[in-house]
Amino acid sequence: MLILTRHILLLYIEHGEHISGNKFNRVNIYSADGRSVLRTSVKNSSRIELDVELLENGLYFIELSSEFESFTTKFVKN
Repeated sequence: MLILTRHILLLYIEHGEHISGNKFNRVNIYSADGRSVLRTSVKNSSRIELDVELLENGLYFIELSSEFESFTTKFVKN
């Protein structure tokens, strides 16, 4: 589940959601035109908090990756 507050993007990952038991350890955010705008490593966690204050308003894609697979979804920053 994605929750976007004014400047913080919260990601809550339930066990088995979108990825088969592997823990995410990398997060990439891409603009609508495919440019990487944020890239970070994260601890194996079911809750990830990202500061997106500096991102311009618009459509973005967020990719969560583990060693073996990845999951991509979109969000809009207003």
